[in-house]
Amino acid sequence: MTTPIPWLSTLLRNSGIDELPQVLNIIKGQMSVVGPRPHLPEYNAYYQSVVGQEEMDKRHDAHPGLTGLAQIRGYRGDTPNSASIHNRINSDIEYINRQSFLLDLEIITISFWMLIRAAVRRIFN
Repeated sequence: MTTPIPWLSTLLRNSGIDELPQVLNIIKGQMSVVGPRPHLPEYNAYYQSVVGQEEMDKRHDAHPGLTGLAQIRGYRGDTPNSASIHNRINSDIEYINRQSFLLDLEIITISFWMLIRAAVRRIFN
């Protein structure tokens, strides 16, 4: 029997270390640094019922990313209602339609500063 260690899981999640395996997926070419964040496959049917087949097909045609436009806009984590699903998927579709090196650079820069800001808050609060 294994006993969960809550402080360790909290540390891993809050530090972002739990995202490190995804770097291997980027190196393998299965993910990109910027793109729609992957969600659990069991959510596909529900998301599709909210936003439609065409939008989900566009989203699935792109490589998933470590960060994305939806994340820097705050549309991450749980999607408790259809508005939050629409916001996330619409941001992903907007990214796919506007994808460029400069947009990627902007998203990476903002993501980096958001990570730094969150780390500083955790240290000083």
